Amino acid sequence: MPRIIDCDVHPYVKGGLQTLYQYMPTAWQARFEGQSLAGGNSRNRRSDTERPANRYENPSPGIVRGVFRPDATPPSGESPGTDPAFVIDDLLNRYQLDAAILIPIQSVNAWTDPLLANVFVSAMNDYFIEEWLPLDSRFKLAIGVFPQDPEKSANEIRRHANTKGSVGVYLPLLNILMGNHYYYPIYEAAQECGLPIIIHPTGAEGTYLGAPVLAGGLPGTYFERHVGLTQIAQANLNSLICEGVFERFPALKVVIEEFGFTWAVPLMWRMDMDWKRVRLEAPWVKKLPSQYVFEHVRFTTQPIEEPDNLNDLLAIMQMMHAQETLLFSSDYPHWDADNPTRILTSFNAELKDRIYYQNAVETFGARL
Repeated sequence: MPRIIDCDVHPYVKGGLQTLYQYMPTAWQARFEGQSLAGGNSRNRRSDTERPANRYENPSPGIVRGVFRPDATPPSGESPGTDPAFVIDDLLNRYQLDAAILIPIQSVNAWTDPLLANVFVSAMNDYFIEEWLPLDSRFKLAIGVFPQDPEKSANEIRRHANTKGSVGVYLPLLNILMGNHYYYPIYEAAQECGLPIIIHPTGAEGTYLGAPVLAGGLPGTYFERHVGLTQIAQANLNSLICEGVFERFPALKVVIEEFGFTWAVPLMWRMDMDWKRVRLEAPWVKKLPSQYVFEHVRFTTQPIEEPDNLNDLLAIMQMMHAQETLLFSSDYPHWDADNPTRILTSFNAELKDRIYYQNAVETFGARL
């Protein structure tokens, strides 16, 4: 077995919202109890009760509670991803992982109240730090932030910067592109603390007012939306480069998770071409856009595009410098999660070691 660091594992709060009350001030517990987030038919509520009802439900047969694979259900029958002991056994031990980066998916980018989002995300961070990280040193956590309030998000980053096991900052996106100065307090804190920014779909994209939109309008189906999610990553990467974020924050790293990666090559071609033509409009972009990508941006494997001809994929990976820019991710326990032993099987040992292990070490550093 190769050394493996899984950069995308999703934990959920066992017992849902009520479990988080102990991590909230008493007055805020009452506020949350009055929200519709805690109401409804408990049989139909997901464990991640922070998520509003989603108009795009996965239609695949056998899916558990919306997006989960059935074999990730713990013996207790609780929702997949809520039992850390089972995750240790079912994922970390089964595949002999060196580390698993926990990304607690939050749809707070669909919320309209920044104070509510602040309290909720802070409670989530405290919960996973206390209930998951002590159980296995291989568990690492991407600290969640609430994009509605960048200043308070920066404080949250600094609050956990020295927490053992914190390795990154998970930033749910708004319908404000990442190059906008709006996010600067978050970037400043992340750079100061040496924590990469991680972006990842939440379920809110293309669905709720305020969350990122997909080009052209609202998709009609889960299938259409899932395919179109790459548009959000492309637009935000383009924005990061064109607005000069990496000149202003030269030590910042951004990890783009679960948006695919093959699209990055033609995007870099186009950015480089137009930079040469109209660079007078962005004098702060001092290098080829592709150079910023190679130096500051990383991508993850899941979902990995699978062309009929493997050589086509290998060619794209070579063009994007995958030996430096691509990290392994499983997306456990979601419906389309990748088994670590069943991908990259046709690649040479050196490339597999880079993707499975070395690139993550270089991206997240000694915190792993």
